[in-house]
Amino acid sequence: FVSIGVKRPYTMRTVINGTKGTIICDNTSDHIQISEASVCDTSQALKFTQVPVSISSHNVAAEVADFIEHLDKNEAQVTDVYQGSKTIAVGEAALESARTGKAVKIDYNL
Repeated sequence: FVSIGVKRPYTMRTVINGTKGTIICDNTSDHIQISEASVCDTSQALKFTQVPVSISSHNVAAEVADFIEHLDKNEAQVTDVYQGSKTIAVGEAALESARTGKAVKIDYNL
């Protein structure tokens, strides 16, 4: 993740390529792109489905507002330490896969 000095508009683009498809998301887009390998012919360009998202760019203001709303209502956060650990598990699996050159199964039962 390095964007300092890049000669283009600021973005936090994420591309996840897996054995069953590709997901592309970008903090400046109003949609996520998903392509499933099962519906693609490798001799042609990938076909992506666009899934709308309600927030684009940095959504820090919405995240803080949601956090405060849950505090005011004395409700648990949807994104808790367990969700956070699953996010870390995905990153660790990606690093292990890059290191070994092999697919790494993610254990979501943390």
